[in-house]
Amino acid sequence: PRYDLLKFLAISDFMPDAIDKICLEQVQTLSLSRTGMLVSKPFEIFVEAVVGSFNGTVGVTDQIAAAAAHNREYQNLGQKLEILGMKDPGDRDSVIPHLKSVLRDFNRWCFEREQRLTDNSSDGDIIKEMNRIERLFNREDLIRVGFGVGTTYQTLFGLIEENDPDLAAHIASQIGRHRRTVGAGELLDPPYPKTIELTTTGYSLGWLEW
Repeated sequence: PRYDLLKFLAISDFMPDAIDKICLEQVQTLSLSRTGMLVSKPFEIFVEAVVGSFNGTVGVTDQIAAAAAHNREYQNLGQKLEILGMKDPGDRDSVIPHLKSVLRDFNRWCFEREQRLTDNSSDGDIIKEMNRIERLFNREDLIRVGFGVGTTYQTLFGLIEENDPDLAAHIASQIGRHRRTVGAGELLDPPYPKTIELTTTGYSLGWLEW
């Protein structure tokens, strides 16, 4: 409890401001083959998708200042505030810019790892979509949420691979269908995960600007 910064985060429900489209999307799962090409799995998934804008709030509660200044239970809290981008207990305005920066960098890092799966693709629609997202990163704060975003975005497995490739290979070999080894560039061979999901119209799921 003394180090639980998340209890001081206040995140509201997000409600729609404007809905451009609600539809049922057909999703295809593409898997990296032994030849390095993406091959569609022989099954289809249907998801309810929405395109629009949503409104909500993210911030820190008033209690964080009191806890950092007076509460013995949180005597080390003041030393941890920089994790939220705060210079002192009253510096609440710095939280959102800091979180945007951290999440933008993390999601871009995840996206660059995902590009390993599409580098050798001959599918023009896949290449077009990956290039579109890459351009968005150059001008917007992006995060990725929801169905179909993949293990890399939802877990810290990529960080394990980056810092301890042998451990990552062992974990992936235990939970995946294929044995993983550490290949060129200290990267897993084959990659884990080795699948991505796109709509049949070529769009990647779950990207949000905030």
